[in-house]
Order: sequence, then structure tokens, then C-alpha cells
Amino acid sequence: MATTIDSLPLRDSASGPGRGSFSASATRGLTSWFGRFVLIAIVALWTVPTAGLAISSFRPENAIKTTPWWDNFTTKTIDAPQLNKKVVSFTVGDVTESRNGTNRVTLKAGAATSVVNIPPGTKLAVKVGDKIKSGQPVAANPRFTLRNYRDVLSSNSNGGQLGKYFWNSLKITLPATVLPILIAAFAAYAFSWMRFRGRDTLFLMTVALLVVPLQMAFIPLLRMINLGVHVGDTTIFPALTFMRNHVSSVWFAHTCFAMPLAIYLLRNFIGSLPGELMEAARVDGASHMKIFLRIVIPLSVPALASLGIFQFLWVWNDLAVATVFGPGQDVAPMTVKLVDLAGSKGEDWQRLTSGAFVTMLLPMTVFFALQKFFVRGLVTGSVKG
Repeated sequence: MATTIDSLPLRDSASGPGRGSFSASATRGLTSWFGRFVLIAIVALWTVPTAGLAISSFRPENAIKTTPWWDNFTTKTIDAPQLNKKVVSFTVGDVTESRNGTNRVTLKAGAATSVVNIPPGTKLAVKVGDKIKSGQPVAANPRFTLRNYRDVLSSNSNGGQLGKYFWNSLKITLPATVLPILIAAFAAYAFSWMRFRGRDTLFLMTVALLVVPLQMAFIPLLRMINLGVHVGDTTIFPALTFMRNHVSSVWFAHTCFAMPLAIYLLRNFIGSLPGELMEAARVDGASHMKIFLRIVIPLSVPALASLGIFQFLWVWNDLAVATVFGPGQDVAPMTVKLVDLAGSKGEDWQRLTSGAFVTMLLPMTVFFALQKFFVRGLVTGSVKG
């Protein structure tokens, strides 16, 4: 007897497998009002150190070294006191500063004397000889200054001239971001849509390089740049003498180190593009280069942007490669200069607040500008159908 569809038992979709699983429960929790509140709270807590760094970068040196940054919100106007609960006229007799940066203002009213301690970084509202009364301000807090930024951006001292190193970082980061992405895009297309002998083996060898520690490649790569690659008397790879003492050696190093991950990510994305589209282009007589430029590149913008963010942030924040392959202080990036901001004995560490904030501004701008591409690049291909 044939079984009809109507005679089959129906299963409630709400009670299907996975309905009560932990992952499903967690997903539902994140989309509830409580889950959203928790996520917002986590993001807010994660932002607190950045906000503290930004506020500290505008505080005076003495205030940074002696009081926490949130003191700027708790300390208010410091007024001249009363004597015996009476309003008194004072004369500012003396203003001294202790070793820790605390100011002491001496107020005189006839034979009586009152000493007011002013916290570091507080702006004095009086000077010696001024006449004030009880309740009038002696000092006000908070006080902000641009001196830290002037010191690190334009000062000729040991901790200054960070503006010059900012442009050095741009000269290193932009080519070291574009070159590996461009080369990896060509390689990813070849691994995905071109047929040649040993393609899969070569791709596996490329991906296997991901497990090689970065530091292990420093000496071989330096020898290849300076001496070339030789087997006996046979030259396999000539020395790249034009890169010696030039910023191009840093570009070359970053490009080599970025290749395995870049090819792996882009190959997965480009390989998931519709094959029918490629076949239609070939039927119309399009060459591989035309397919790559007219079809693959426009469709791969999210993946290219995501990889660009990763590569830009890695190169911008890099210190090891810039130190090993860099030609010297003349073209050193900001990460190298940040080491010197605190001084030879660490006595000027207040400069690190403004220096670190200047360093992180451009990466934050790049990330937020390409955020929509970043998200699309990560989720594309994760859901089929």
C-alpha cells in the first residue's frame, strides 16, 4: 500500500535537533535585550584603556607621573580657605614646587598664615602678591595641554620628531600592503582556475610555510638579499644589491612573509566564485588576464579589503622586520622611534601616551573606513545556497 504524504507524521520544527543545544541557546541569548546589554558593556570596558590613553596624552607631565587619569574628573576648583569660619582677605606670599610636582601656595592674612597644597597638573589662578578672599579660586583642575604632542611630533630633542617617523611608516606600510596582496591575487587565481602540472602540490607547499616561524627566515632572507643563493659555483638567485641600505628591503621582507597566508585566504575566496561565470567568459574569448581584471578583481573586493586590513595593521605595528631589514634611523618606522621616546633612562615616559595615541590613529581610521568590506570578506562563502 502506498504511503501518501498526508499519512506521514509531522514533526514540529520547533522541537527539531539543535533547538535545545548550547550553541542555539547562546545565539538566542545574544539576540535578546540582555545579550545586547552585555555586549555593549564589554565593548565599553574594552574602550576604557583607549579613553584613558587619550586623556593622559593631553595631561601635563607632572600630572601623568603622579596621579591617575581619572583624577581629572574628580578634582575641581581649589578655593582659598576661611579662618575661624570667617571670610578673610589673603595676600599670596609664596608659590613653591616640590620634587613630586606639588605646588604649595602660602596665603597671608595679617599674622595668620595658611598653606594650600595644589596637586600636580593643576593650573594656578594666582601669583605672588595677588589679593584674594576666602572662597575665591587659588587653582583649577583639570588642565589639558598640547605640549606632549608638540614634544613628540616636532621637538628636536631625543624624544621628538615623531612626525618624520610617521611618514617613514607610511612609506613602508603602503607598498608592503599593496605588493603582497597584488601578487597573492594573481597566484590565487592561478591556483583556482588555471590547470597546470603540480598545482595542488605547489599550493600545499605554500600553505605549509605558514608553520615556519618568522624569526627562522631572517638570516636566510638577509643572505639572499646580500649574497644571493648559490649551489657550488652555480648561482640560483642573484644578490639583490639594489636593496642594500634601502627601504625596498623591508618591502621585500614583508611581501615574502605575507605570501603564504595571503595566497591561502584569497585562493579560498576566488576558488568559490561561480565556475559558470568563468566558462562564459572563456566562451566569449576572454583571456586569463581579462577574466582576472574584469571579473575576479571586482568580485573579490571584500576579500582584498579584509586582507588589506590585516596586512596594514601587521606592517604598521611591526618592529622586528623593520629593525632587522631596515637601512637605519633615517627611514625607521614609528615603532622603532617609540622605543626611544621614554629617554635613555625611562625618565620621559609621559611621552609614550601621546606617541602611542598618534601611532594608533591611522590603523583605527583604516579599520573603520573598511569595516563593511572586512565583515563581508569574513562571512562570504560561509553559507551556501
